[in-house]
Amino acid sequence: RPAGLWVGWVRDRSIHGGKSIQSRILHHLVKRGLNLRPVVFLTRRTNTSACTTAFLRSQEPRFALRSMVWLMLSAQQSIIIRFEDADPAGVVFYPRAIALAHAAVEDLLRRSALGWDAWFTSPHYAAPLRRAEADFFLPMKPGQSFEVCASVEKTGTSSITFLVEFLEAAGNTAARIRTVHVLIDKATGQPLPLTAEIRTALGTGA
Repeated sequence: RPAGLWVGWVRDRSIHGGKSIQSRILHHLVKRGLNLRPVVFLTRRTNTSACTTAFLRSQEPRFALRSMVWLMLSAQQSIIIRFEDADPAGVVFYPRAIALAHAAVEDLLRRSALGWDAWFTSPHYAAPLRRAEADFFLPMKPGQSFEVCASVEKTGTSSITFLVEFLEAAGNTAARIRTVHVLIDKATGQPLPLTAEIRTALGTGA
């Protein structure tokens, strides 16, 4: 190991295994304001996923040995905006963009260790939508193709925030959509803590 104080690691459970896992890890560290430098990347791959662990070091004593940051589950796919997705102005109709984002989240869950049925048809719990927000930066027109990146952005005691970004061919973000879901007991309608199974499958730790 290189010299320096080893403080922990970042683990990225990307379904697409994809382009620049290391860049995602570096971006995540910067976004959180962590002055940590990954020095070793180890990646384990399967046909549908990749799990990259970045070991970190820092000379700053404020970082304890137990410090770690988890990157959440993510997936990426290509889509084409269809004629039926557009409004009379010839750009994607915003409810359709939210529907496309939801479809990406469905695929993310279907391909995760949790699975589609466990999330959507559990006899014990449901995860209704609490909030949806959308930001549009570039026009999305019929015939255009986009890379759709869906991920678990963060979790709370009972809530999960999904982030879906639509990237155009040059890599610029055309739209960014967030949805917040709250786990509830189907019998009582009251919030439930996220189960260990859900946290593990979505990459948020135990």
